[in-house]
Parts: sequence; structure tokens; C-alpha cells
Amino acid sequence: MDARKISCDCIIVGAGSAGIEAYKTAKQNGAQCILVESGPLGTTAHRTGDIPSCLLFAAGKAAHTNVDAEKFGLKFKNKASFDKSNVLNSLRASRAQSTTEVLSFLYKIPDDERIIGKAGFIDAHHVHVGENLIIEFKTAVIATGSIPVIPYELGKLGGILTTDDFFETDRIKNSVAVFGSGLVGLRLGQALSYLGVDVTVFCDENLWLLTDETVIAKTRELLRKSMKLSVNSNITSIEKHGDLYGIYYLDENNFENFITVEQIISAGSRYPKIDGMKLRDIGIKLSPFGFIDVDEKTLQTSIPHIFAAGDVIGHKMSTNLAKETGRVAGFNAANLPHKLEMNSSVAVHVLPTEPAAAIVGLSFNEVKERAKLGFHFVIGESHADKGIYRCEHTAQGLIRLYCDLQNHCILGAEMCAPQCDHLAHFLALAIQKKMTADELSTFSFFHLTYEEALNDAAKAAVKAINQRKGTNYYARS
Repeated sequence: MDARKISCDCIIVGAGSAGIEAYKTAKQNGAQCILVESGPLGTTAHRTGDIPSCLLFAAGKAAHTNVDAEKFGLKFKNKASFDKSNVLNSLRASRAQSTTEVLSFLYKIPDDERIIGKAGFIDAHHVHVGENLIIEFKTAVIATGSIPVIPYELGKLGGILTTDDFFETDRIKNSVAVFGSGLVGLRLGQALSYLGVDVTVFCDENLWLLTDETVIAKTRELLRKSMKLSVNSNITSIEKHGDLYGIYYLDENNFENFITVEQIISAGSRYPKIDGMKLRDIGIKLSPFGFIDVDEKTLQTSIPHIFAAGDVIGHKMSTNLAKETGRVAGFNAANLPHKLEMNSSVAVHVLPTEPAAAIVGLSFNEVKERAKLGFHFVIGESHADKGIYRCEHTAQGLIRLYCDLQNHCILGAEMCAPQCDHLAHFLALAIQKKMTADELSTFSFFHLTYEEALNDAAKAAVKAINQRKGTNYYARS
């Protein structure tokens, strides 16, 4: 039977955070659009990403509330205990409420504009969906997202879960090993530890996105207070014994270790969801890791009328950034040859653990590369150990502020400290407004607030600027 043929101005492949924004924006700009989604419906952020991760962490914090109470002179007569068997059911119920808005929007799209099925490119102007439909288009946006992958050595054991799988399980196990040093693995590990799970997180030496070794060391130190963190371990063997997994490994000090766990979760790499789309066949260039190469400003692929947005292009994607790429790609697809460019906003990356970690503006590695071109910088440190931190018995952490030696402007920061996710957003605005270390050092924050720690870091940077001598790449206060 011959395939049915239809046409449109713009086809959007993928109905996640980026794809939905691309569809909305292209429609608002007058394009006749078709949205193709292979399912399941609902964005990754809502199904297995930000929302369920946040809900699990909130449950963990609720269970962990009384742990530090003795620091404030509180003593509990009876040790609190709790049953965690219903946590995932409660999480899924709350998740369902948060996905209502997304699903409601998708169901309101006319049937002839919302196609369910797996898309593959025939050429630069035609896509087939399944075997019975061919869509001709003028422009396209690829926003198929990414999926977690299980390394071969783990996968061959059987029963290994991805983070997507974990949120669909019946109950939380009593012992878990998490493999992954990224945001998802670290936050999941800490949440499970707070819920009373005997959890070990196996991670790389380079933690999350951090590049400043001093901040990395402090982050490791602080996270180890709330969970078992095995850094740079050499896994020698993993064996399955009935319902249990035995893990043999050499730790960072080269000591042999053995643990047994009920569950292993792979929370490491994610791979772009492009299998079967035949992108290379039509001339779309991919990165060495399989992500779609795009112009970072316009989001055009190597084929000018095809754009890509969201996780499928990589770029340390957050949900809000995915939506922004979707808006820009959708606008450009509807208005080609007229093109909009991505906002040059200050980068903010947050690791939402306790304590949090953050990178704002330029990372340590980036300011070092900049210094090699002759643009030298200084570092101002704050240990987040005064004021509100001392009052709340959370006087721990490290903020490293990078400032230009010549004009004193704040370039970026890496940090790990309680509530530093809030500090990061203030600092991003300060960088965007080209605030100098001198101005930040005298900025009048309300007393007592977490932001006062930024005063200390800025004062240290000013001191380093005034003392600076020599020709090293950077000076430290």
C-alpha cells in the first residue's frame, strides 16, 4: 500500500520541553506546523528529570530534618523512624499533577498537526513516520532529546536500572549503588541516603561540571558527610547472586573493597535520541559523541533550513535553556531567512544537593585559558563561615570568585556552600551588569543573609588585585 503524503511549512520532531516551545513559537509566527512524537507523552523534565528528582529530594529532606537538631540543643526522647515504602507512589501522584498542563496542551493540538510515531528523514525535505506516512516540509526542528545509557559491562548483568526506570519501580530498596558523577547521580544518591538507604555513589575524580580542584575537593568533603562517595574507584568485578549484586573495587587509596546491594542504578551518560532518523545520510553533521552540531547562535544544523534544540545538541542543557533553544529554533524555522540569535546571558549551572554547588559565568578552566591570551585574573575566596551560616550551624563551604586584573570586573565563580544556588543567580546578574569586585565588596546586603559571603569573596579579590605582582596567570588572595 502506498504511503499517505501530507505537507507543512515546519515539522517539529520531538514533543519535549524544547519541541513544545518550538511548536508554539513557529505557530505564533504564522507557520503551518506538524509535531511528531514517538512517545511517551510528557517532557523528560516532568517524567524522569527535574520534577521527580526534586520530589524525591524533598522527601529525603523531610526524613532528614531531625538529624542535626542536637546542634541547636534539641534532644529527642524517642528515635524517629519512618516507612519509605510509599515514597515512589506519592512521588508519581505529585508528578501526575505537574504534567497535567503539558498533556492538556498536547491533547488540544488538532489531530492533523500531532502525529504519533517514529520519524526518519528520507531527504532534506521529507520525513517518513512509520511506513504509512510521508511528510514534506520546508523547514524542520529536531528536538528529540536524549536517553540514559547503561555501560556494556553493567548492562550484561541484567536488571540494571537507568534513572528513567528507577522512578517507575514499586518501592525503594534498602541498599543501592549509583554509578554517575553528574547532577542526576549525586542528587539521587543523596536523596536515597536521606531516606535511610545504604547507598554508595561511584563517581569520577572530576565531580559534576566543576573545574576548580580546590572547589572539587571541598565539594567531595561536604557531600561525604551525607552519603558514601567512592571517587575514582577501579571496579574489578560485579557479580549477580540471586537478587543481590556483589561489587568488588579498589578505592582511591588502592584498598580492596566489597559491597552487596539490592539495586544498581546507572546515572551516567546520556545519548541523543536520534537512532533510526538517518541524519548522517542526509548530510547533518554530528559531534564525536553523537549530538547534532549546530550554530550556537541560530541553532542551524549543517543543513541551513533544519534546526535542532534541547538535549539533542548537548551543551550542558537545563530545562530552561532547552526551552530557550526551542523558542529560537521555532522562530527561525518559521521566519527563514530572517533569524533570531540566542541571548548571550551569563551561564548558571547548579548542582542542587546539600550543600549545593554552582558555576557562574566563566569556569576556572575558562579563565585560565583566557589568561593565556594575556587577560590575567585574581581569585577571591570566602569560606561561607560567618553570619547566617554560623547561626544555622552550616559554617562550611567555599566560594572562589574570579575577577579581571585590569578592569576588576567579575568574570565568574565556582562554589560549594549551603544555599549557594541563590548566590549564583545574584552573581550572574552582577556579571551581566559588569559589576566590579570593588562594587560587590561594598554592596550592602541585609544582615543576616547568605549573600554576605559574596562581600567577603569580593573583598579578598580586591586585596589580591592591590597586591598583585609578577606575570603569573592568576593571583590568589
